[in-house]
Amino acid sequence: RKQGGRYEVSIPFKDENPKFVDNRRAAEDRLLKKKNKFIKNKNYFKEYDSIMRKNIQEGYAEEVPLSKLCGEKGRVNYLTHNSVKHPQKSLHVVYNAAEKFGGYCFNDYVRACPDLLEKIVGVLIRFREGKVGVTADIRSFFNRVFVPQAQRDLLRYVWFKDEEMDQIQHFRMSCHFLDPLQHRRRR
Repeated sequence: RKQGGRYEVSIPFKDENPKFVDNRRAAEDRLLKKKNKFIKNKNYFKEYDSIMRKNIQEGYAEEVPLSKLCGEKGRVNYLTHNSVKHPQKSLHVVYNAAEKFGGYCFNDYVRACPDLLEKIVGVLIRFREGKVGVTADIRSFFNRVFVPQAQRDLLRYVWFKDEEMDQIQHFRMSCHFLDPLQHRRRR
């Protein structure tokens, strides 16, 4: 459904009200382990930090208000994040929905969906049918699809307040961070 000119789609959970284990401390510890790497390579930190701050500026993420930091028991989940760098591309930050905590990961709670993407052979054959072919690449496609307010605390993450890296802030994704179940598609 459309909200304020943007599409909003619920996360397709297996259970309507999944209960998550409190993994806040694990997410904070994971971030603090990255700190030494960031200290050794300031350019790496600047690039990573730039991406994290851009997510907030673009409206893809929002800071968790201090009054809501504890959240409702069982309705808060933290995702860890890592960087991925291809030699010929810029750095990307990816959120790990497959990391287990207390025996479960975020992906365990989400339904697997059928693969709705077109197979390349069919696309190429149809492309030749008409006189004109049109293609498009939507930048940050999954970031354009927002998550309902009631589910945003399930997409929390932590990041540093500033380049000093001595304070941690809590954020939550306001949009789908990526197709979390692309590895579990039915083929």
